[in-house]
Amino acid sequence: MLVYGIVLSLPGTVLGLPEAAAELGLTLTSRGSLISALFGGLLLGSLLSGPIVDAIGYRASLALSSGLVALAMPLLAVMRTPLLAGMTIVALGVASAGMNTASNALSSDLFPGQRARRMNRLAILVGIGGVMMPITTVVSSVVVSWRTVVVAGGVLAALVALACAWVPAATASVSPRHSIGHAIRRVARQPGFVWLAAALLLGGGNEAALAGWISTYLQAAGLSASASTWLLASHWLGLIVARLMLSPRVERTKAVSVVRSALAGAVSVAVFVLVGGQVWLAVMPFVIGCAIALVVPTMLALAGDRYPGNMSALFGLLLTLLQVGGIALPAAIGFISDRVGVRPGVSLIAFSCLVVALLARPAPHKDRVESSSTSEETA
Repeated sequence: MLVYGIVLSLPGTVLGLPEAAAELGLTLTSRGSLISALFGGLLLGSLLSGPIVDAIGYRASLALSSGLVALAMPLLAVMRTPLLAGMTIVALGVASAGMNTASNALSSDLFPGQRARRMNRLAILVGIGGVMMPITTVVSSVVVSWRTVVVAGGVLAALVALACAWVPAATASVSPRHSIGHAIRRVARQPGFVWLAAALLLGGGNEAALAGWISTYLQAAGLSASASTWLLASHWLGLIVARLMLSPRVERTKAVSVVRSALAGAVSVAVFVLVGGQVWLAVMPFVIGCAIALVVPTMLALAGDRYPGNMSALFGLLLTLLQVGGIALPAAIGFISDRVGVRPGVSLIAFSCLVVALLARPAPHKDRVESSSTSEETA
């Protein structure tokens, strides 16, 4: 998941650099399209990852996904046109999707009574990877280009692929295997699934849009590329800090926690785009990270509670929905930003956070019962 965080933060870090935009000839629309390209690859990869995990197991899936990322990242470093860069970013998304599905499904299988805490811990690792990419890019910019940093990320992915040989095998409690089609048919009939699916789709779009557009928005507001990249790193740091501090407290109140986090995100993004001043611009990326931190991992844990069964198929489906949001919202922001400005574009995220809170609200008490019963079954 550390490598997955690096992959997620790569477009927002690299495409926000003036030198990268100049080399690739990027407009705001094409920048948004390239951010969405990553999630297009993640969408395809998520559709494929459930059956692949079923076929070859968790450990092999983690090793395979990390190895493919190790091959794809150096390819991105040598691309010189938006089209070729986009194709490589799609391939990178396909490659990295498996590690996300396998990690979440494995954690849900092994720790059914602690899903919220474990999902948030995985998300902390994603956040650490997200911090590493922008910080490394800024610190090393006086010595090497962004292309060298991307190659170094590929080397790290290769090391992780080798380390996956030591991942312990899942225990006998691992869920039974069924096809992704069976999982879709089963969970689609469950009460509340459509609302949770829609909330996950928008939640994934919010995280993708913030990771991809914070740096660009700050530069449009007058900050330097270096300062904007540092503040993007502070957004990822906010995600880490909030998940570390709050994840132990949400196990029995998952839906309520999602609603509160989404509302906090809506307010924070609104302040970010409406209130001027350098101090606010410097502080708010971190605050936004803290505000939205619990939304996606806690919704994934809630889904694991409500729809037990084949976890690899379930999370392959749910993570596919996340990537749909990750494609649509960044692209929409780019389209709007090119025509009426970056501020109206980024404002879409505040509205999306508000909708997530409304969608997650219908059954705020249900997670209490499910988490309690799950814990009792595994005691």
